[in-house]
Amino acid sequence: GRDSKAMTKAILALNEELCGLIKSITSDHGKESAGFKEIEACGIAHYFAHPYAPHERGTNERLNRELRLHIPKNQSIESVTDEELTMISKYLNWRPRKCLGWKTPLQVFFGDLSEKFD
Repeated sequence: GRDSKAMTKAILALNEELCGLIKSITSDHGKESAGFKEIEACGIAHYFAHPYAPHERGTNERLNRELRLHIPKNQSIESVTDEELTMISKYLNWRPRKCLGWKTPLQVFFGDLSEKFD
């Protein structure tokens, strides 16, 4: 669900799985972000974007725009199959990005993750 407890639990579980690699989160002022103090207590900085300032979450806005190429806004996410979500995820994560020095998100992510285990 999109409630605060579920969101906080998911973020903390993901951070634990990733050996503490999550350094910060930027969100809007939605009710699902109400657990930010618990997240900050685990060493993750939490920032709130200003209302009506999508440029403060530019990467998120760009990714949403790309996602909407595959899943139109009027289509329910529940109607998308697991196979389709996997295909979309691969497309987005295997695409080189200028902001990442023309590396893919997967290359950057697994590079950071492998450094934790060296």
